[in-house]
Amino acid sequence: MRRKKSKDESSEGWEHEKKSSSASQRKTSRQMVWLLTGSALILILSLVAVSLAMMGDTVQPAAAATAAATTQDPVAPTDDEPDDAQNVPDTAESSSISDHEFLRLAEPLARQFLNATSIDDLLPLLREPARVEPRLRAYYHDDRIIPDGLNIFNTRGNVERQGSFLSINIQTDSSGEKIMSFFNAEDGLKIDWESWVGWSAMPWQDFLTKKPSSPTLFRVTLRKVDYYNFGFSDEGKWRSYRLDSPDGLHMLYGYVERGSLTDSMIHLPPEFNTTRLTLMLSFPEEPGSGNQVRIDRLATDGWLIEKEEPQS
Repeated sequence: MRRKKSKDESSEGWEHEKKSSSASQRKTSRQMVWLLTGSALILILSLVAVSLAMMGDTVQPAAAATAAATTQDPVAPTDDEPDDAQNVPDTAESSSISDHEFLRLAEPLARQFLNATSIDDLLPLLREPARVEPRLRAYYHDDRIIPDGLNIFNTRGNVERQGSFLSINIQTDSSGEKIMSFFNAEDGLKIDWESWVGWSAMPWQDFLTKKPSSPTLFRVTLRKVDYYNFGFSDEGKWRSYRLDSPDGLHMLYGYVERGSLTDSMIHLPPEFNTTRLTLMLSFPEEPGSGNQVRIDRLATDGWLIEKEEPQS
């Protein structure tokens, strides 16, 4: 027999169902809130990402434009800038060419130079042809050049670099082994004729005959000696050297005052007893001997002059 529910029991069941329904509704509401919140966050993050991408597209072209501007040719100097800033000499031009490339270009140039038979043949091959042309015409009488001929190019297998100069040793058919120097000019390699022939501002024979008392530029081979005589007999005041002409035909005794700046600048390499120098030489006002001169100044170590000073 089925028991009849009392009124109170029926009421209790309805209350239970009502509470269950409310809990379910609250749970569903919370889920909806979380769902909406998550969707909102995703939307916000998406908007932020899009904004950043748009900003990146704007910044990159600007950065690219800045980089392009920095790689373009520099703006030409204005009239307000000093001329020195526009014409600063580059003393390390020799570093802009490799040994391999230099030797490839230098060999045919050297061969052409050593086979030349006239000044007009030489001039296009030389550094600063307009400046050296009068010297060539005074050096080669009647425009007659006896070609040396090239026997061996780069006999020692190395390249010496000094400022804008590159030098090698070569062997000619007639003159034996010599140093040939090339100047790395804007229009290509050019041969330095003055150092090749050992050019001096006055022929040695004229210097010995005229005995000028004003300093004159000479390329010499210098060796230390102990010879003191005539006006340079005071060994405590003077230091003595032997000076030979590049062709070996003339010799002088040169004296520099001990303790002077020039004295401190003349050095012989420890492994050699001779060295090449370019010196300013003069005779005393009253020469006591025909072959004793003052060493007034060291023009440069070696025979290479990057920029020659005007001769007075």
